Amino acid sequence: MTQARGAPMWAFAALAALLACVAMTPAAAHPTHYPRASNASCFEPEPAEILSYHVHLLYWGANNNSVAGAMAIREQFIDHFNLRNEKPCHGLFHQGRMCMEEIDSVPAGPFVTAEWSAFFLPENITQIYPWAIQHRGEYDILIHPNSGCEIEDHTIWAGWLGKPWDIDTSAFSANARAARPGPTTADAAAPRSRSRPPR
Repeated sequence: MTQARGAPMWAFAALAALLACVAMTPAAAHPTHYPRASNASCFEPEPAEILSYHVHLLYWGANNNSVAGAMAIREQFIDHFNLRNEKPCHGLFHQGRMCMEEIDSVPAGPFVTAEWSAFFLPENITQIYPWAIQHRGEYDILIHPNSGCEIEDHTIWAGWLGKPWDIDTSAFSANARAARPGPTTADAAAPRSRSRPPR
């Protein structure tokens, strides 16, 4: 790296480190990206189309018993849905098939704990949902749509089996919605009028 006149070398190193962090940030947030125009509404004239889903099983990554139980359920999921010989999901974009995501053994946005997840298509919801209800054991599961409205997908349009966990909506990309700040899980659970979408 050449040094510009008058700029100390540490400034270039700091800038390079900052750019590297910024470039890696979208990869840490898990949602499947369906880009939306910055002025696109998630509600009007109709709610955004659901293009796919994720199922997430949350567990305590520092607790060996919690990890072992979560991984046992993951193995059951893989076997039940015949994913043993399937390639894992690749990247954060539409997969076109059911597949397993990489395991997040430490918190990774938007999740505040460890989790494993799978990507699936709308036609799989009638198989995934009943299986998750009956096989989750003591674990909490989030099933959410992927529409491009990342905040709504993970909060007001999401369904929990078990206890809802907090979701860090700051992890979502800027194209999720510029119109209003995102609710937390607690905000999404609060009663509200059904006559209008939340503002």
